[in-house]
Amino acid sequence: MITLVPKELVAKGVSIGLSFPRMPRTLNNHDDPQLRNRVSAMQHFGPIRMIVLTLSTLLAPAFAQADVDRRNAITEAIDKAKSAIVCLKTLRVIPARFENVDSGRVKGLGTGVIIDPRGYIVTNYHVVEEVDEIEARTADGRRFSASIIETDRRNDLAILRINAAQNLPTLSLAGVGMGIPGETVIAIGNPYGLEESVTIGIVSAVDRELKLPNGEVFNGLLQTDASINPGNSGGPLITINGDLLGINVAIRSNAQGIAFAIPTERVRQIIGKMMSRAGNATITGLDVEENPIQKVGGVPSPPGGVLRVRQVDAKSSAGQAGIKDGDEILSISGQPISTRFDLDRAFWGRKAGETISVKLSRGGQEQDVHLTVGPNESDDAYVWNKFGISTRPVVDPVRRVQPKWEGGLLVLEVRPGSPAEKAGIHAGDILAGLNDRMTLVAHHIRQIMKADNFAPNQQIRYHVIRDGQAVPGKITFTGDE
Repeated sequence: MITLVPKELVAKGVSIGLSFPRMPRTLNNHDDPQLRNRVSAMQHFGPIRMIVLTLSTLLAPAFAQADVDRRNAITEAIDKAKSAIVCLKTLRVIPARFENVDSGRVKGLGTGVIIDPRGYIVTNYHVVEEVDEIEARTADGRRFSASIIETDRRNDLAILRINAAQNLPTLSLAGVGMGIPGETVIAIGNPYGLEESVTIGIVSAVDRELKLPNGEVFNGLLQTDASINPGNSGGPLITINGDLLGINVAIRSNAQGIAFAIPTERVRQIIGKMMSRAGNATITGLDVEENPIQKVGGVPSPPGGVLRVRQVDAKSSAGQAGIKDGDEILSISGQPISTRFDLDRAFWGRKAGETISVKLSRGGQEQDVHLTVGPNESDDAYVWNKFGISTRPVVDPVRRVQPKWEGGLLVLEVRPGSPAEKAGIHAGDILAGLNDRMTLVAHHIRQIMKADNFAPNQQIRYHVIRDGQAVPGKITFTGDE
């Protein structure tokens, strides 16, 4: 007997015994020569054939184990994320300029990320700019016609929606923090139509500024050396844990290994503004705060913590539903809630007057209440329409100037002709107070404007942080906003 031990199994102390049986010799001098030759060949090669067959059977588990051993954190991250990534194919029809000339058809490629199980997808604005048709192909091969819900040209983001019969896998926009220079990142996309292509790199730098040929400027971008090509636009840049770190947006065409992504936290803020302008229904009369604790009444909370109710207007839809100060919102219609963005997202596509279920935690006990969806104007939309600014909350820049102030609202955009523009408020200012009251979130502006019942043309004092200094000013509301 000869004993063969594959190297994959030596470390495990396994030996495999193979016995080679001899072929019986039954031919004599009167046998047919051709038959004698065939039997001789069988005697010579038979044991080898048996070795091959036996080894393949015995080594199959070893090879399977080798496949398992080749898996690592990168392959696990890809498996976690890839089901929420879609390949986008677009078509733009260019009308003919002359008679008897066919219209042109321009095809485009891109990538998108499913961010809501009901089929909402985020991608780049330039992927779907002025297109007539959008096809989204999911990771399992299904194809859907996608519609554009809202766009933001300035920030190069767009929200699409596909209608699927069941909930779709998603990548969470819950903040994973800013990228860490040197950390491993993975880009997945549709470069040149090569679907589900994967490239690996690192975060090269954070907080990059990128000026486009048309003069527009992107701030706060992630820089990566992961290979990004046409067709990757709108796709995810994920961490080694499979979490969404950013949305790929641009490459440096005259260089290699220089690409940029919009950080997830900023994507979340921009999308929140976009969807509030889209006229989605909302929950009214509710002031909430994100609380990153790990347990609610002894029960593990959703990733990122829970959303705690800070204050409720008793006459609002939230107050009438029985929601109280200090309650923690766990889910809405089965969707887990851990951030303000989750709360707003739960109302996407809903209609005013619709009744939904809300799961709360109160004093460690879970309970369900039923809420009637309020009018289609969120706090952000109200502030944009009445005050004239688009904002996002900030804390550190305010406290560096006035340590006793708790935070403020960074002005992202000012509506032309609005009270804010007439009052001299500019993009980049931080609104820290209105009528001697703090403005930490957009809801505070709404509360102040409603509760204080400003008279038409009354001058109201405000404070902004500008160029590292606290600057006072006055704003006037005509009552026609």
